[in-house]
Amino acid sequence: MTYKHSQDERAGRDVADYFYSNLSLWYDRNQPPADFIGDFDRFFAAIEHDLLSPADLIDLGIMQTAEAIQSFMIDDGSDRITLFYLGEARMPFFARVDEDAYRQFKQHEFLEIDFQIFEIIHGDFPHYAAQQFLLENEWVDVWLVLRYLDSLDDFELELDLFEQIIRKRDAYHEQLILFAYLLVVEPDLVRALIEKNGAPSGLNLPSDISIPLMQTALRILEECIEDGELKATFEELLPPELEKEGLFLLLALFEITHAHLGPGWVRLLERAASNLWAIHLSADDEEVVNYQPIAEFAGSIISLLPDDDLEHVLRTSLLLPIFFEHIAGYNPEAFHNLIMPLAAVPEIFIHELEMHLPEIYTEDVEDDVRLQRMRMAAQSVGHDLLIKDGRVTMVRRMED
Repeated sequence: MTYKHSQDERAGRDVADYFYSNLSLWYDRNQPPADFIGDFDRFFAAIEHDLLSPADLIDLGIMQTAEAIQSFMIDDGSDRITLFYLGEARMPFFARVDEDAYRQFKQHEFLEIDFQIFEIIHGDFPHYAAQQFLLENEWVDVWLVLRYLDSLDDFELELDLFEQIIRKRDAYHEQLILFAYLLVVEPDLVRALIEKNGAPSGLNLPSDISIPLMQTALRILEECIEDGELKATFEELLPPELEKEGLFLLLALFEITHAHLGPGWVRLLERAASNLWAIHLSADDEEVVNYQPIAEFAGSIISLLPDDDLEHVLRTSLLLPIFFEHIAGYNPEAFHNLIMPLAAVPEIFIHELEMHLPEIYTEDVEDDVRLQRMRMAAQSVGHDLLIKDGRVTMVRRMED
């Protein structure tokens, strides 16, 4: 990828100009230019994907272009989603072709990807446009919101933005992530809210962030988290009526504080993997989106563990038995989030999978969700399930 080397400055500019021009045509006409997708596929197949970096403008644009093309090629793909990816994909190339013009444009129109772009190019940041973007679009990634809030030096501004953003979020689990951030950076403020017992104050949180929830969260933070370690006593402080919120808040605290994975946090992941709390939200197109936020979050955290930590956790914890126990109950997103890291050490995963094969019922093969999920689990580690005379066995998949 010679465009990434300083001596190939012109090559990089030419690549950026090519992509920016073609993506702009596609965006304006809602139709890709002739041969563009085929040319991109050949280009994308020839580069080393492991070397693509979100800290490089052209690489960032290439990755976003791949997302746009994937969305476009899906038979039931949404034009709205494809246009979203196209709009985002153009911006890194725009910044590479003409940084001054890009900076001027961003004073008036800001997109989600622009946060990443300004982390690359540095310089004056268009705070007003960025803040308006965050306030007008509640779908923006909540972790990106937290990174931006944490970067602000003006506490009053940060608090004002925080309040407006958390009150605009319809997704309860995202409200909980934002509250977890407040709990970490301003525990005294949370304590003051509790002492006022819901009376009007300088900060108004959504009604779902109740006083009992604040009390439970603050108590766990003060009594069960010390030097980044979570004490096993956290389970004793979770009242049944607040169990799901408490588990999710703790997952958010682990992520926000970059805590070290000790025994208490592993126990939290076990509890999270077994919790099928579901929430349902209506999207802009009136499609109902189903989430299992605790199980999905647990899978995301596990996927980020270093290889050595992951193998140790899989060997010593109950995560795998819990996963197979609940395998039929996960929604597709939670199942995907969990199986990807849990199957990353095939030897351990296969051993556990074999132990659960006798639990499969084969009378209604086509309708049995558990059997289908177990088959997908076997396929994730290069095996297949065979059914004969009512028994299920696992065999290594034949190489093509």
